[in-house]
Amino acid sequence: MTLDLSVTSLLVFSLTFALLIVYSAMDLRSRLVRNEYLAIGGLLGFSLVVLSGHLTANSMLHLTAVIFVASVSYLLFRIGAIGGADAKALLIVAILSPGIQLAVWDSPILEALIGGGLELFIMLLLGYAYTRWLSSLRSNSHAEYRTVPLIPFLLLGYILIQILSFL
Repeated sequence: MTLDLSVTSLLVFSLTFALLIVYSAMDLRSRLVRNEYLAIGGLLGFSLVVLSGHLTANSMLHLTAVIFVASVSYLLFRIGAIGGADAKALLIVAILSPGIQLAVWDSPILEALIGGGLELFIMLLLGYAYTRWLSSLRSNSHAEYRTVPLIPFLLLGYILIQILSFL
């Protein structure tokens, strides 16, 4: 693994980070991220990846990340573990910044699987811990169920995965 601090990598990282901050704020505020915002972010990100040449230069990385994240996200959505906005945000991250953005690995397939898998794992683990913490605060075990905002935990997972490139 070697560091990749090119302008394109930094720009893609910055855009992904900014989109996740916006989506996290929406998710925290209203537990709703409108499809229009997700579509705009996805189109903007996809355009950047195509225009920068990152898609053609790293096609196996992008393809593996999108197939893996789309499959697992769909399954998690169908069983009710994540919401629709969470699945769409995961897909946007997989399209825009697959794997570890600030590093280049020898195996793009392994990078996509580890990057996407760890982001999913961290998001779900922190979401579960947050749910357990909330339930421990409630005195009534039959308290009203509220959905957990998972996109902020995806943001944390994304940041942690990107830090891996500096270790």
